[in-house]
This record gives sequence, structure tokens and C-alpha cells, in this order.
Amino acid sequence: MENKQKNRLIEIIKVVDTIAFHISRAAGVICGLLLAGVVIIICAGVFNRLFIHQSWMFVEEWSGLALVPMSYLSFGYAHRYNKHLKMDLIVKRMSIKGQDIMAIFAAAFSLLCLVYLIGFSYNWMDYCITRNALSSGPMQTPLWIFSLSILVGMIILALDMAGFLINRVIHMITGKSPLRFYDQIGDTE
Repeated sequence: MENKQKNRLIEIIKVVDTIAFHISRAAGVICGLLLAGVVIIICAGVFNRLFIHQSWMFVEEWSGLALVPMSYLSFGYAHRYNKHLKMDLIVKRMSIKGQDIMAIFAAAFSLLCLVYLIGFSYNWMDYCITRNALSSGPMQTPLWIFSLSILVGMIILALDMAGFLINRVIHMITGKSPLRFYDQIGDTE
């Protein structure tokens, strides 16, 4: 009976992880599309200034503001696909159990920080909505759009971090990694 409950719990965790996986992937695609859009807008703006001698007011402002969602929405994707900056000079020399313990500690601490940042970014978004905060540029773009992307990015990263934490705990207990994280547990090369 107990083994059946463990298997059921792992299946539930896998379903939640699959949802988080697809959300992270969609956020990565959105970041890629935003980057392509920014490149097109900047190139069109340069072309417009150079050849037509007309300046678009929104190019600098919107391309700068687009960096916010590109940055924050990509955090979960980068973490899940192991494409973030890692400082593992000491950790990779540890045993697999030591690596798991360090990863669990780091993920738990990161999750606590992310919970704080989610609350902070929610307060910032609420401020932008209630005060109708606008950018200082000529387009007067509403800032709640970008503060919402910060909040969503932090939530996606927190979901991925929680999944990573659960994955490492399960790996430490069973020796198996049931979730879709692309870090090489025990990779000591």
C-alpha cells in the first residue's frame, strides 16, 4: 500500500512538472519572439532614420522596456535546461550524495528568496496598476505590463525551482530522477 502511494505521489509530481515544463518552454519562446521583434524594430528604426530621415519615438523606449520580460521570463527556462551560469568548481568534486545535499540546500534557499521576490514584485505590480505608473519616455507606456512580466517570470522560476528541489530530494532517496531537468546529476567530468 505504501509503495502504491509513493508511486501515485511521483505521478502527480510528474504531471505538475510537465505543466511547469511547458510553461517554461512557452516563456522561452516568448522571449525569443520578443528578441526577434526588438531586432526588427531597431533595424527598421535605423533604416527609417538613415534613409527616410524620420524618427520613431517608440523604438528606444520599447526596445529598452522589452528587456524586462526577456530577462525575467527566461529565468525558469534557463534553469530547467541548465543554461545558466554555474559556479560548481567545488561541488562537481563532491560525491553524488554531496552534490544532492548542496543542490537541495541551494534550491531551498533560492526558493525562499523567490517567495520574497514574488511578494515584492506583486507589490510593485499593484503599485503600477493603482497609481497608473507610466514610463518616463515619450510614449508613456503603462509599466504594469512589464511589472506583470517580472511577477510571472518569478513564479515560473519558483515553480521550476520547487520541481528541481523535489527532483533532488527524490534522487537522494531513490537514486532516480523522475522529472525533466537537464542537469547531469553525478556528472563529475
